Amino acid sequence: MDRAGQGGRGAACARHVADLVKFRADVDRKTIDLFTKAMADAKARTVNDNQAARLAAEAARAAAERMETADAEAERRNLVGPDWLAAVNGVAGLRSPSR
Repeated sequence: MDRAGQGGRGAACARHVADLVKFRADVDRKTIDLFTKAMADAKARTVNDNQAARLAAEAARAAAERMETADAEAERRNLVGPDWLAAVNGVAGLRSPSR
């Protein structure tokens, strides 16, 4: 046998290269895992943000409709009552007081 087969000349270099190849594969795998998780997290945040925005828009639209109804009633009766004030609070995003 020659010295290379017995761990002679070049064997340490070959082991080092093999270690570097393994290190690179591990780093690539971990990078892919982290990137995949980051993309999934970003997608989840986007879905949640879109849902929250949709709900907020629906609530604002409903509050505006209640305000229009209360305003028309106040004009018809020439009286601003608690329904009108509650509708104004709804448009402003305020809650009714708890009783």
